[in-house]
Amino acid sequence: MTTVVVLEPQSSGLSLLRYGKAAGHRIVVLSRDAGDRRVPDDHRRYIDELIEVETNDQAAVDAALDRLPRIDAVVPGLEFHVGVAARAAARLGLPGLPVTTVDLVRDKHLMRAALDRAGLPAPRWAAVTSPREAVRAATAIGYPLVLKPADFCGSFHVTKVTDEVELTAAYRRMAADETRDFGRTAGARALVEEYLTGPELSVEGYVHDGRVTVAAIVEKRLSPEPSFVEIGHVVPAELDAGVADRIRRHTGAVARALGVTMGPFHHEIRLTADGPVTIELAARLAGGQIYELIELTTGVCLPRAMLAGYLGRAPRETRTKDAAGAAATVFFIPAGPVSGTRALGADRVESLPGYVRHRFTVVPGAAVPAGTDHRCRLGYAILRAGSTAEARRLSTTAAGLVTFE
Repeated sequence: MTTVVVLEPQSSGLSLLRYGKAAGHRIVVLSRDAGDRRVPDDHRRYIDELIEVETNDQAAVDAALDRLPRIDAVVPGLEFHVGVAARAAARLGLPGLPVTTVDLVRDKHLMRAALDRAGLPAPRWAAVTSPREAVRAATAIGYPLVLKPADFCGSFHVTKVTDEVELTAAYRRMAADETRDFGRTAGARALVEEYLTGPELSVEGYVHDGRVTVAAIVEKRLSPEPSFVEIGHVVPAELDAGVADRIRRHTGAVARALGVTMGPFHHEIRLTADGPVTIELAARLAGGQIYELIELTTGVCLPRAMLAGYLGRAPRETRTKDAAGAAATVFFIPAGPVSGTRALGADRVESLPGYVRHRFTVVPGAAVPAGTDHRCRLGYAILRAGSTAEARRLSTTAAGLVTFE
């Protein structure tokens, strides 16, 4: 029996446990298993062995792996552990991303520099480590622009700013924020970049033997600016065939420029008047139940493809016979900061045509911040429809049916 080790499974990484177990693998999880890294109760039944370890510590992870009698794959279950998994796999002689690649897909400074060297379309940008540097960069780039941490995810402190006052305030909020997300803080390293106009999309797929396969192009629905919280997704995005082909070719070029040779990718772009421009590419499954929308609409199972790739096998595209034309995820977000919350309106969501399932993540008594990052999302629903327009309409309706008190 093959043994698959999953490092810190959370968000879409939890799907690796279920699909791995269904494939007959022995599933070993390395996790801090506390706070926001606690493995949810409803996924523990897929785990054969859970080892508690500080997964943000490479040496501690390596030591835990050395105590296992057999390992066939080391798979990252979370964005922050892509590098930890790659370094562990390289040390053990197992399939994985090149160690030289993981810094490019994790560090936005290095990613931007690599894409510039490849001559790919990109916003004007600068790496900054202080308010003064940020203001100096903004003077050269011009407003409006976007400030974002160099090594973070989940929309934390990704902010549109229109002048020096807003930029300085946003940078200071980011640098002073001691909030930990999966054991890490945003820190002072940031990226200041040109604000791009146009719809935001994501391109989902995988790489095997250097070949890039695009499974779907996803329409992203964002919160009102200045934040960029993802409040929903729709698959497939409505695009002309020529535009979709251009996006696929751009994605392949970006993956090659960053050295992504295997595994899944989540490529975020803005479709500008001049064509697709990369926001960032992550070498992992997309969050927000996107993998589930793709399986519902195309039958392509990206978690299975990821497991196959990390085991050194060719991914198999098992297409379901009942794939729908379109599907959507809608996130439920309170109107403002709340605590002691409970959700109302689930029955009304369940009555919608095309309803698939829903889940609330409300923690009674827990403070929920205003809608500036992924922590404000207190649940979601998945809906199917015959068209992208209908899926979009259903998700908008569903969002208005749920309230919190």
